[in-house]
Parts: sequence; C-alpha cells; structure tokens
Amino acid sequence: MIRYIKQPDNVGCGPTAILNTMKWAGMPYTIVKDYYRLFLECRSDDGTLPTLFDYALREESRGILSVKKKHKPTAHQIKSWLEHPKQSVVILYWHKTHDGGHYALVTEKVDERYIIVNDIKTKEIINLDKIEKKIKVRRYAKSHVPTAWFLKIKD
Repeated sequence: MIRYIKQPDNVGCGPTAILNTMKWAGMPYTIVKDYYRLFLECRSDDGTLPTLFDYALREESRGILSVKKKHKPTAHQIKSWLEHPKQSVVILYWHKTHDGGHYALVTEKVDERYIIVNDIKTKEIINLDKIEKKIKVRRYAKSHVPTAWFLKIKD
C-alpha cells in the first residue's frame, strides 16, 4: 500500500499532488525530502497556478510518466482513463470552502466511487467520492477549473 501524504498547509495542494503522483508512480518521495522543493518549484505562496503546476509536474515526471493536460474534461474521459492500472489523473477542481481551486490525485475505482488522494472535502488522506462532483464546470469568466492531467507510467 502506498503511503500518501496529507497537505501540510493551506496553500500547498499543488506540490502535494505532485509528491503523491510520484509516490503513486513508485518513486521514493517523502514530505521531508521533497515537499519544500516542490513548494518552491510551484511558487505556492498563495496557491499554485495551473501553468506552474503543469511545468513542475512535467519536470518531476520526465522519463517516468507521460502527461496529457485537458481543460474541462468529462467524467467519462476520466473514468475511462482510470480503467487501466498504470494510469491516474490529477484533477484541479473548484471547492467552495476556500473559494478556489484544489489539486488532488485520483488513482482508481472502488465499487462506484474513486480514490481521491488529498481531497479537501475530508481530513483523511484518502477519500472515496464520485468524479462528477469534482469536475462540475463553474461559471466564472476566467475559470481554469476543472482541468485534468492524465498520467501514464512509461514502460
């Protein structure tokens, strides 16, 4: 079982999602060794912009994962992608609790729900929820949510 990490602060969901993604891919990342470096790379002082997240994710996963970014993905696209064991998705979704976006790793289906790592909805590291709730399109002019990064472990 992978020991994922919980976000250690209020603004570090981007670096936490990257760290958990690398753990999912089998890399020996730790919160002590890697979190602060990822935090700086994402420039997460006030949250992580999608462009900075995208750059940091691609740099960290170079040679390990293939990464495809999709703005406003459908639930069907995400669910279909997660049918394969060497594939996962990082989603950026809107959360009203802190009136902003939140990054979380989605790894696999369990019954009719999906494992969401570092979901803001719960205090637990791993939450089971429905994808449709996470990727609802918000009606904001400059909204970048939802966005998904489709990940695949390279052979």
